[in-house]
Amino acid sequence: MLDPGCQKALIASAAFSVHAISLAVALYASSSYWKQDYHTSKLTGVEWVEKLIHGHPDHIWTELGVQLHVFLILEHELHTVCMIQDSRHVGVKEQLAIFLYMCVTGISVCHVGERFQRSNETISKYFQLILSAFSSLPFYSKYVQLPRVDDPTPEFIQSQHKFAQFFGGAIGAMDGTHISCCPSAADHAAARNWKGGVS
Repeated sequence: MLDPGCQKALIASAAFSVHAISLAVALYASSSYWKQDYHTSKLTGVEWVEKLIHGHPDHIWTELGVQLHVFLILEHELHTVCMIQDSRHVGVKEQLAIFLYMCVTGISVCHVGERFQRSNETISKYFQLILSAFSSLPFYSKYVQLPRVDDPTPEFIQSQHKFAQFFGGAIGAMDGTHISCCPSAADHAAARNWKGGVS
């Protein structure tokens, strides 16, 4: 049998535990707990994008990986070529910024949501929307052109010695990664690697 001092301590500990559990249950059951805003920063995503646009030119480059004029051209092309429009709550500038920020930083949807003060669902939705727009036929066919076998080395490379010494005779270059592929006969020449195979 426990001595009276231990019994009192045990009863007090049990009472404290029951009280703490009941407070936690009451808190989680409270409607005000679940209605509390998660994103409470004073700087919204729209305001942050505007700050990038109107701030120091290097700032947008650092955060989104593009210069201001490129960002504005991409926004224009999303409107005109891809027919992307402002949604009720998220404009095309912010949609594009969400996409670029995720590409540049590689951070999670949760972290991007915190940066833009948007829900995870909103971040995912607009990342996928802009990705689909950039890979759509109107945009892709306008900006992506694969070299052909008979294409000459670009004048920009030939005219500058610092490039010509490394890229003389080259029709294209990537980062050195070889990805096995099976192109059609028509695309075979564009997919050849320096060893004569396709990748």
